[in-house]
Amino acid sequence: GVMRGELAVVSHGLGVAHPPGYPTLTMLTHLSEVVGRWVAPAASLGVLQNSFHAGMSAVANTFLYYTTAHLTDSVPAGLIAASLFGFAPIVWTYSTHTEVFSLNNLLVTLLELLCVLFYKHRSLGVVYLGALVSALSLTNQHTSVLYAVPFVAWVGISDIRRLLAPRHLAALTALFALGLTPYLYLPYSAWYIGNPNSWGDCGTWEGFLTHFFRKEYGTFSLASQEADYMSQNFRRAWEYYAWDTTNQTLKVLWVFGLMSIAASLAKLRRLTVPVDTMFAITLLIYLNFFHYLCNLPIDRPLFYGVQQRFWIQPLSLLAVFIGKGMADVTHGVVKSRRLGECVLYAAAVCVAALQVYIHFDEMDQSRNYIVHDFGRAILQPLPQNSIVLTKGDLMVNSARYVQELHGVRPDVRIIDQEMMTYDWYVRSLKAAYKDVTFPGNYYFPNRRGCFDIAMFYAANKKRRIFLAHGFKEGDHSWEGKYTVMPYGLIHEVVTEKAKGTRTMKRLKKYLKETADAVPAPSNFTLPPAGKYAEHTWEHVVQNDYWMGLHNMGYALLDWHSKESEKDPHSTSKDTHAYLALVEARRIFTMLAEHDQPPKGIAFRNLGVTLQALQKYDPSNKEVIRATRDAFSGYIKRTEAPEEQLERIQAAVDYYDRILMG
Repeated sequence: GVMRGELAVVSHGLGVAHPPGYPTLTMLTHLSEVVGRWVAPAASLGVLQNSFHAGMSAVANTFLYYTTAHLTDSVPAGLIAASLFGFAPIVWTYSTHTEVFSLNNLLVTLLELLCVLFYKHRSLGVVYLGALVSALSLTNQHTSVLYAVPFVAWVGISDIRRLLAPRHLAALTALFALGLTPYLYLPYSAWYIGNPNSWGDCGTWEGFLTHFFRKEYGTFSLASQEADYMSQNFRRAWEYYAWDTTNQTLKVLWVFGLMSIAASLAKLRRLTVPVDTMFAITLLIYLNFFHYLCNLPIDRPLFYGVQQRFWIQPLSLLAVFIGKGMADVTHGVVKSRRLGECVLYAAAVCVAALQVYIHFDEMDQSRNYIVHDFGRAILQPLPQNSIVLTKGDLMVNSARYVQELHGVRPDVRIIDQEMMTYDWYVRSLKAAYKDVTFPGNYYFPNRRGCFDIAMFYAANKKRRIFLAHGFKEGDHSWEGKYTVMPYGLIHEVVTEKAKGTRTMKRLKKYLKETADAVPAPSNFTLPPAGKYAEHTWEHVVQNDYWMGLHNMGYALLDWHSKESEKDPHSTSKDTHAYLALVEARRIFTMLAEHDQPPKGIAFRNLGVTLQALQKYDPSNKEVIRATRDAFSGYIKRTEAPEEQLERIQAAVDYYDRILMG
């Protein structure tokens, strides 16, 4: 998730993360930086944070191993569950960087282990620790409540007389309250640290409750309450979950889990509910509850990726059931206990080996600097003391990450348009950015005491302002007054008058400033085509990178077109119209060499550019040959209408005849 950038930034600066705040994660990650600097002073902050989270995932796997081994009295069954879960693609993905899921995995697998230990030993010490861990889990990921509630209810019913004794009840209450104390960090950070990258107004009681209950998203929703897809998503969420589970469990191992769940649920007729039956009930509660409340359009790749992250938690229990199911089947078929365990050991080795073999290429992130490079590419080429108005998690979090953790362009002010609609955010920025003027309480067009984007531009007209991912929808105040010019991967906001002023001096200045604004593919981390699925942020970054190059080329073609209208018969190479074409050719040639999406478009645009260049040197065989090759490349790659392809093929044939003399 691209939220890794936000969590890394707020952990580094001891700010407040997005709702519900993740105080335990923030403090532990910051502590990992402090300790890491002492242990490995040469390591980057990102490496220290990511190593800590990978370590938490390893501990979670250890807890899962012990849970399954104790439940089944089989060491290899524990190894099967741990290797299946630990090397599952979705778990692997979120175990290698700063995210909430490593800590969540650690806490919920510890709760699972404590439940098994309680079932076997009825130890009060286990119950006390469980009360503390249950509360701690709620200070990280609120989805853990779907485990904590049934776990606590089961323990309470199993030993109700002893646990209701006043001294035990008081101790449990105190430990649970102690586990919630990390939430005191949120108002502390708001009062005494005041990090401008923080989210929410946790310095007030109302703001704290808003943050805790995720009211800005919807308390039991993944997105804001306006994004309501729940009525149509329940069935579809189950379908996608079933498909995803097969990918996480080597296609077929889920069958063992399903058999084991069914066998555990059959024990409900007993007077006492065994721990595996409680696990099965918990798993069904989580999946049904979560899928019912899912309000994201899950059929869109990026939102599917968001939903998929929340299937990590139930996968931990499914892995336990798969380990248990394989142990039950093996010992049911192989009568010798020792031989059955040997078979399970062999199965554990196969599961681990297959998970790694199948998924290693996809999961190998050792050279994944895509989001880091993207953030650097946004900020690095900007003029001194610029303002960047971002829109969307990818833009704001990647830019903040490289600025805060790697010290890239601290002079640039990064302001998010979506967050600027909250009064607490603007108040925070007013205190932190004394050199930026906010002409109202917060960003909300046509609301008294607020401002629109045109007012913001006017108030900061002495600064150069850039847009990362466009204007905010619904605000039309800029229309007729301002427009944009591509500037690397983002756009610069300019007045309509300034954009219409096209001179050689202005073009040369523009080309000089933007010459390295989009890093060449050789200087930008681009993975092999197809490595990242459509629902990943890496895939989005790749598309944005190539689109940034396309936009630069389009702008230069437009510059030439507008200038050519003034003197359509001019063939002078001493004009800025010709200079714009030469630069456009360089850009579209780079795109065509890498054959990046949109499919074939780079070849078409290169051909159009070269056609325009022929006017300046009609007999240049090199330009004619390049034009023919560009259009031929487009025909091979595109799915354009037949009529259009026939016209382009006619042009290719024409150029062939010229080249043949």
